[in-house]
Amino acid sequence: MSAMTTCEAAAVGLQTHTSVAFPPPAGGFAHILVQDNLNAPRLEKGDVLLADLSRTEWRYDGIYVLDLHGRQVVRYVQDRGSKGLYVYYLAAMELGEFIHKDKLRVLAAITAVNCTRRVA
Repeated sequence: MSAMTTCEAAAVGLQTHTSVAFPPPAGGFAHILVQDNLNAPRLEKGDVLLADLSRTEWRYDGIYVLDLHGRQVVRYVQDRGSKGLYVYYLAAMELGEFIHKDKLRVLAAITAVNCTRRVA
């Protein structure tokens, strides 16, 4: 299986990251660059995430790349029973929102995080 190119990933609506520090991921996976500190301290700006492109629907509680209100975002998603799925970022968990499973647009599931921190 060949690796998905940036163009192929873009065709499915996902912005990927070409990392100079990491080899290209295996087929069906892509690198995603964290653009903000909304999920700090777990994920910080500059971290590189490994996204499983085959996971385009919610299957379990975890971190996902979502199309939320027309923007690509990295968010935590939790099942809250009859209330639906709770979508939030770590820095302000109380500001999350409930979304019905059918309305959630999942672009990929995060399977690994590479936290690169500069110490100086």
